[in-house]
Amino acid sequence: MNQRDARQEGINAGYGIGLENARDYTDFDQYMIECLEHESELYRQYSPFEFLAQAMNEDEDRAEGIWEAYENGVAAGLRKAWRDTR
Repeated sequence: MNQRDARQEGINAGYGIGLENARDYTDFDQYMIECLEHESELYRQYSPFEFLAQAMNEDEDRAEGIWEAYENGVAAGLRKAWRDTR
């Protein structure tokens, strides 16, 4: 997996989580904190994510950058969901 693909996976995950939760918040910062926590504490616990994590970790030399791209993508997806629900 490369950084571009990892970022897109993150955007997709963040956008989905954001769409499900954005209307429950009026404060953007609180929304981001809680949705990022949801993604790291809940979303990553299920089988589909295990396959993605395995793909991101395959190249140990690039894994850190790939994970960073994924996490940046999650945040970007959450921001997009916030904008789209306003």
